[in-house]
Amino acid sequence: VISSREYGTRNKVPQEAVPAAMDAQVLAELTAAFEQATGLPPGAIRPVAHRTQMWGAAVPMNTYSGGECVLDAEAAAGIAGDWLIDPSIQGAALSGIAMAEAIVKHKDGHSADVGLDLNPDQSMETVVSPACGAFPGVPLGDSTARVPLPARGGRGRGGG
Repeated sequence: VISSREYGTRNKVPQEAVPAAMDAQVLAELTAAFEQATGLPPGAIRPVAHRTQMWGAAVPMNTYSGGECVLDAEAAAGIAGDWLIDPSIQGAALSGIAMAEAIVKHKDGHSADVGLDLNPDQSMETVVSPACGAFPGVPLGDSTARVPLPARGGRGRGGG
């Protein structure tokens, strides 16, 4: 289960060591939100295993406007990720597919750069997707009530 940007921001903790109390809270809240979203009664889902990862950098605020993936044909190096299309599971999947297609073309002798023709200083666009994990065009509300976001200079090493 992937939360919204707002939920992740409100529940920010060190990503390397999620405190046990926060791990339990996130598991309970996201499980309840999934049950509600799928019409299941409360308590219907009883996870037997889980891993809580609170990635501070996992919800891009901008996306790259140069393409669905980036391939430097001469270096034979490429990049794929949700931040290239849309911060969502679908965005990540589509970027991975585009990267696979670019690799096949490169292997078949069509050695053209992909996504490198833009000025890097002018190649980012503001994200419009409401939630990481959302599918573009499908509105999703947050699973919990909105609360004010914390002031900058928070609890993590990133200062935010």
